[in-house]
Amino acid sequence: MILVGAVSTAWWYFVGQVGRSSWAGKMSRMISLAGALLLLLIQAGAWFAMISQSRLISQEADFGARDIFVYVLAGFLLIGGLISAGYAMSSVILPRQH
Repeated sequence: MILVGAVSTAWWYFVGQVGRSSWAGKMSRMISLAGALLLLLIQAGAWFAMISQSRLISQEADFGARDIFVYVLAGFLLIGGLISAGYAMSSVILPRQH
């Protein structure tokens, strides 16, 4: 459990850093593009996994509000990743302001 927490914390730090550093202009356009593409690829896999898993779990007898709450929170995390990827992509597309 500690390993999962450490890896998750590192991942979300990376997600935030890509978006923030790209938006602030601290990353080159190529690094921002690579970060955004990596985020989008991982996010697509995470969305697919979450949706397929939720379909399986929703058919169980003890599926309830607690499960829905967990999936809503996970959805918010994934939306945050998409926003970070959007910031990184916008720094690639839009001209930099100095």
